[in-house]
Order: sequence, then C-alpha cells, then structure tokens
Amino acid sequence: MLETINKMGPIIEPTTLFVLIMFSILIVTALCMQPKNKYKKLLARKRAGSTGGNKKNKQLYLLRTLDQISETNLLPEYLKNKLFYIRDCAHHFKRNHLFTLGSRLETYYIPEIYSAFTGYKASLEYGGQEKIENSYAFLENIITITYEEFKREEVALQKLNEIRQAA
Repeated sequence: MLETINKMGPIIEPTTLFVLIMFSILIVTALCMQPKNKYKKLLARKRAGSTGGNKKNKQLYLLRTLDQISETNLLPEYLKNKLFYIRDCAHHFKRNHLFTLGSRLETYYIPEIYSAFTGYKASLEYGGQEKIENSYAFLENIITITYEEFKREEVALQKLNEIRQAA
C-alpha cells in the first residue's frame, strides 16, 4: 500500500494544486457575477463601529441649511421662532461638542428638517393644494419634534451642570 502511494505521489501533488486553482477561479468568477452593489459590499472595508449609512454627508449641511431655512419667508412666524431656537441650539451643541456620537438630533432630526423643507418648497412650486398641506404638516411636525428634543437636551444639560456644581 505504501509503495503505491509513493508511486502516485508525484501525480497527486499537481492534481491537488490544479483542483485548488480551479476552485479559486470558480470563487472569483462567482464573485464577479454578483450585481455591482453586492460586489462592492464584499470588497468594502468597514470602519470599526460602523453602523452603515454615510452620516458625514448629513453633518456637512447641518448648520448651513438651518441658517438658510430660518432666513426664508416661506414659513409663518411661530415656525420661524422654533427654527431660530433649533438653529441656535445646533450651533451651540456643535461648537461645544455636546452632540453625542450618533445623536438622533444630529443624524436624523435636523437632516429631516432639510428634506421636509425641500419637499415643502417643491410642492409650493409644482404641487396641488393637498400636497402643499401634507408637506407643510410634515414640516411643522418635524420642526416641533426637533424643538421639543432640543428643549429636553437643554434641560438635561442644565441639570447635569447643577449636579457638577453641587459636587
């Protein structure tokens, strides 16, 4: 038995090598046949702690767009007052690094104000009365929610400062 294995040894090694090469070619071919977005996901290098989505893009227009939205004449006075408060808080939080990592205020609510405002602006130009009312209601809702969230954050920060001063 050992004798036959020794005779077949030189044949087994190239055969094994050939099978491994063919198997790797098969895997590479299967990867290339995937749709482009899946192929990119396979080759994408993930950062540690990455949760998906590109949050940096949302943060780029965070403060500039709040300034632009709050200076338009398309909104009534009470919404403008809320927007001024949101804008001032956002500037204060950003300047003093008070946003927590992945904060919903920074990554969801404020960008949502921008998208709701652009939807409202587009519906004013091209939409019917029902579409204008719906987009205005959504914009008003998201501004009110963001306003209340910033109020809660302000109260929490005040209480935290009181605790720090007492200690």
